[in-house]
Amino acid sequence: MYDTELTTQIIGYFLWKAGGAMPYLKILKLVYLADRKALLDIGETLTGDAYSAMKLGPVPYYTYNSLKQDKFDSQWLEHKKFDVRLKKEVNSNDPLDTFELLSPIMQSILDSIWDQYGNKRKYDLAKLTHTICPEWEACKDDSIELADILKAEGYTSAQIHATLERVAELNRLKEFSKEMQ
Repeated sequence: MYDTELTTQIIGYFLWKAGGAMPYLKILKLVYLADRKALLDIGETLTGDAYSAMKLGPVPYYTYNSLKQDKFDSQWLEHKKFDVRLKKEVNSNDPLDTFELLSPIMQSILDSIWDQYGNKRKYDLAKLTHTICPEWEACKDDSIELADILKAEGYTSAQIHATLERVAELNRLKEFSKEMQ
């Protein structure tokens, strides 16, 4: 289940780490890599996005369309041509005070992705995803399913099934929680 508010804060967090602005291609790659890492490390994605295998590598589908159509919260993000800018003031001493939807585990995943890939230029990162995300090659010009990512990382059929069941259960809980609000 795609979470626009959480995705906005994830993008904002990466923008904050970058000094406030970044090309949206790089944002897409960082969000994809964060979701991929979360799936492999904790058994669920952060954003709940769907994924596409595009010419420049894998991308989070809903995030891509939302950036392209400028649908994110304008109090948080500003989209200018091919760049995204953070509009929120961030408490540097306690960034989770600003990014209140991010848990410490999420922050750890985002920091890990930033530490590994934050220094890469957008096209270098896009090219790198062709290598480090084997699911992209297997699904070229099509959607990338969570099972494709898990299979590319050597998960057995039983492990894939168990992980997908967990994701489905978490999505049901999130849906129920939203209904209760």
